[in-house]
Amino acid sequence: MPNSRQRVIPWMLVIALVTGLVVGFAGEASADVYSGTLTFQGLPSANITITVIPNGGATYTTTFLGIPFDFGSLAAFVNGSSVNGVLISNRFQPCRFAGTINGPTATLNLDPGSCGGAGVLIVTRVA
Repeated sequence: MPNSRQRVIPWMLVIALVTGLVVGFAGEASADVYSGTLTFQGLPSANITITVIPNGGATYTTTFLGIPFDFGSLAAFVNGSSVNGVLISNRFQPCRFAGTINGPTATLNLDPGSCGGAGVLIVTRVA
C-alpha cells in the first residue's frame, strides 16, 4: 500500500505546519480578559466576561446562574478615561454604552433607547 503512505505523509506535514502556526500565534499575544456584572432594569445581576484579542477584536459572554444567555462581539472607542461603544449580540439588537475607565475597572452605562432599558455594566481586568 505505498499509495496510502504517500497520501498520508503530505497531510501529516500540513497538520504539523498548521498546528505550529496556531500555537506560535497564540503564544505571541495574550488576550485581555475582563469579568464583572451586568445589571439591567433592576433585574438580578448577570455575569459577563469580555475577551479582547490584540489586533483581533473583542467578544463577550453573559451568564445567569452559570447558564449562558447572550454572547457576541463588542466594539469600543477609548479616549483617555472615557469609553463609548456597542455590544453586538447574536440574539438581541445592538446595545450602545458609554462610561469611564478607572485603572483596571470600567463602569459602563447602557443606552436605554438602543438596549431596551437602562442598565449598568461593571467589569474589571482579570488577565
